[in-house]
Amino acid sequence: MSARLLSLLHLIRAILFGALIFAITVQIPEASANTDCKTALKSKAHSHKRHPRKFRGGHSRKSVRGKGTGRLHHKPTRRQNTAVLLKRYSNTITFQPNEPIGIQNKTPFSHLIHNEIIREAMMADSGFFTPYLRKTAEYHIQILYSKITRDEEGKALIETHTYGIDTASYFFPASMVKLPCSALALEKLNRLNLPNLDKESVMHSGAEFRCQTPEKSRDTALFRRPSLANYIRRMMLVSDNVAYNRSYEFLGPDYIKEQLTLKGYPTARIIQRFAGCDREANRRTNPAVFLNPVNWDTLYRQPGKRSASELRNPNSKPYLGHAHLDFSGKRYEMPYDFSHSNHLLMADVHNMVISLMLPEAVHPNQRFDMSTNDLAFLKKYMGMYPRESGMPEYSNHKVYYDSYKKYLVFGRGQAVIPDSIRIYNIVGMAQGFLADCAYITEPANNVEFFLSALIYTNADGVLNDGIYEYNTLGQPFLKRLGLAFLNYERERQKLEKSK
Repeated sequence: MSARLLSLLHLIRAILFGALIFAITVQIPEASANTDCKTALKSKAHSHKRHPRKFRGGHSRKSVRGKGTGRLHHKPTRRQNTAVLLKRYSNTITFQPNEPIGIQNKTPFSHLIHNEIIREAMMADSGFFTPYLRKTAEYHIQILYSKITRDEEGKALIETHTYGIDTASYFFPASMVKLPCSALALEKLNRLNLPNLDKESVMHSGAEFRCQTPEKSRDTALFRRPSLANYIRRMMLVSDNVAYNRSYEFLGPDYIKEQLTLKGYPTARIIQRFAGCDREANRRTNPAVFLNPVNWDTLYRQPGKRSASELRNPNSKPYLGHAHLDFSGKRYEMPYDFSHSNHLLMADVHNMVISLMLPEAVHPNQRFDMSTNDLAFLKKYMGMYPRESGMPEYSNHKVYYDSYKKYLVFGRGQAVIPDSIRIYNIVGMAQGFLADCAYITEPANNVEFFLSALIYTNADGVLNDGIYEYNTLGQPFLKRLGLAFLNYERERQKLEKSK
């Protein structure tokens, strides 16, 4: 072999060796430049043992090799993982178009502050919450918490914190529409301002179109007569659907939209009965006559109406699931279309509860225009348990137990709720969605706060099949969430007293 060729081979070998050493030095900073390859690779694989990185808060965290990737990643503790997940979904503002509809944050409410308090409250039970937070997208979890601070004059100052709030994706509000319908019905009566006409007046309903049912009872007993007061009682106590239909018919979808828009809820749409009616039937409301229960004089007559236009769900992608069943049980292998279903944002319902419980804390335009007596009536039944109502049909406490409609804190368990706690709320449970918007009080400890939460429990992705994980996933989540914030507020009040 010639000397020139031999020199060239030595030069190539030197270049390759130099390149290898350079790569090791750059890619493995823990290994020194003069360490041989075997020692350097060993140093890389075990560097975390010699230089443990610190997690936020000063805790060290272990490293494991990612399966199938050959990469090292850090595995935080369960408590640390909860904090990371909470931060992720409070700050997420991007939307991934290839992900399932309705699971990613898109537009946060700019007027709401970050969720350090939500994180702190839930960290006390991080072992329970972490599996849920890992699936925030799948479960459509949304949380709103409003802290109440009162000044020396007792004026309430409200500070709202959120987690997972998503205005872009759709959720079915179910029975939560009963709260604005109840409030608007009392407001409409107040504005009619007719002699002797009030919520206890007998309301007779006619029927002029399909899916309408008449109500002509002449029973004058306080709890049995057909009246707006009894319809509201039944909605607030046990979430009665027939009662909701009557309030919907008294108001009509156009009036509801107009009034809620004026109060700052422009995307709210309540456009359907809970009776399986078609779209045209939902546009039409029954005629109604209000009568004096003492002498049966006519106090007010309202004709049946047809809405001026066909209102739709304003959400641009109102589809859920991958299959659904119709009312006959026939299955369709396509998402369920909620284009003609009711629409409310969680933040809207949360703010409605605030405006009813603490009207002085919100802008006058957001308040419902009802008499002081009617407001007290609505608040009373929002916080009443069925056994306290005196209504005979709710006397069976095994069926209508205290937490029949109190998901937060009590999770619909059948234990008697102690008198020390009072919850004023509205709930929703349908199509896999479980929600509760509540004002929770414990006067003995000066505790009062607003808490609203939503979770979606439909593992099979089929709508209208009646197979949902309400009891195994939804109710436990809402119960523990309510308890977490109740305990947080108790501790906060203790700290306030110690100052």
